[in-house]
Amino acid sequence: MADLQHVLPVPQIKESHDLIIVGQDLPSAEMTGVVAPYGAMSVGDKVTLQWQGYDDTGAEDVPFAATLTLAVEAIGMPLRWTIPRSKVIGIPDGHAQISYRIEYASGAGSSMSAVQTLRIDAAYGPRLAAPRIVGHSGDTLDPSAFP
Repeated sequence: MADLQHVLPVPQIKESHDLIIVGQDLPSAEMTGVVAPYGAMSVGDKVTLQWQGYDDTGAEDVPFAATLTLAVEAIGMPLRWTIPRSKVIGIPDGHAQISYRIEYASGAGSSMSAVQTLRIDAAYGPRLAAPRIVGHSGDTLDPSAFP
């Protein structure tokens, strides 16, 4: 089977919002990269998350890559990687491109995700207002009260 290009969805960074990461707002020394489960997941697949940062002039930062070899417990579950906070702190006002590649244990080739671009910024943009339900007040909603 030939290599398939860009057939997988983009990876996500848990600590991002609206494709922006604010380095000083990160709650710990690391971020979490997440990839949704994929249909052909098999024990022994190698999934590599790739992060390439760029500073505000467009110059490349040192790339980051980490590979997971899937065990039986990973099948059907989201995949998670730890990315050092330093990958963001080192490129203020820059951006990062993240993607992942799957090398199938079956020998059926590999697949590459689409690339996600994230801005590294000093602040997030405006957030959506909290949802409101007409005729309801408070923080808790009891579904049985709304047949």
